[in-house]
Amino acid sequence: MRRTVNESQASIWLSQAEYDLQTALHLKEASDSAGRPFSSPAVFHASQAVEKALKSAMLRTCGLTTEEFTGQEGHDLEALHLRLKGADPETEPQKLAQDQLPGTTPDMAWLKKAYLATRYPNVLGAGQIPALAYCPSDAERACHLAQQVVPWAKNLEDLPPRGEPRRKPARFWTDTEDTEEKTSRVAPAPPSGPVIQEPPPASLPASLPKRRLRQPQMPRLLRSSTPPPLAARSVKRIRRLSNTRNAQRNKRLRLQMLDHS
Repeated sequence: MRRTVNESQASIWLSQAEYDLQTALHLKEASDSAGRPFSSPAVFHASQAVEKALKSAMLRTCGLTTEEFTGQEGHDLEALHLRLKGADPETEPQKLAQDQLPGTTPDMAWLKKAYLATRYPNVLGAGQIPALAYCPSDAERACHLAQQVVPWAKNLEDLPPRGEPRRKPARFWTDTEDTEEKTSRVAPAPPSGPVIQEPPPASLPASLPKRRLRQPQMPRLLRSSTPPPLAARSVKRIRRLSNTRNAQRNKRLRLQMLDHS
């Protein structure tokens, strides 16, 4: 399983761990309007500070897997702590830092349970409220662990073995970045050897004969005679109307003459 070592990401995780630690310390001293202390939120933020500090240390040393980043293993403080304890140090300073890792396995298991128990009622027993499940002594214990783990991760250095350069941290590659990196590489120079001359291209004529274009033929249905234009039809209609009106007027005049006689 591929593990990622990234020092720039380690600094980001450590900065967030320090922020969570400060939040836990403020909540430990605060209380609500009824005087009840914010012990459960303080325990939760302390566990978050420990989790991010351990991940920051792993990004500098043994690396993190994808499951430890985004999966269920990412919140398993007990597994992260054991991973750092079981890593193979390369130098004496790394061995000393590994031996000085704060916390014990029971401590990490207790903080691991607090990740859900401080917020979700279904994790606790019937009738228990997560916001009131932890007491001030629990908040003091969680903050004390976080105050030990975060400075340890901040002072941790991934030193190389003697006589070898410092290991270059890995990068988080995306598909786009990987493609751009591959396409931006310069192709190596061809090996030296005899130069092979290619034959010149065949000569083309100065001008090509013009191709006669065929005129498109109209469909057979459109070849028939077209109806008379609209103006001619309108003239005929006007004439018929005029004749009809003249005939009607003459008829009225004859009737009037008969009436007078």
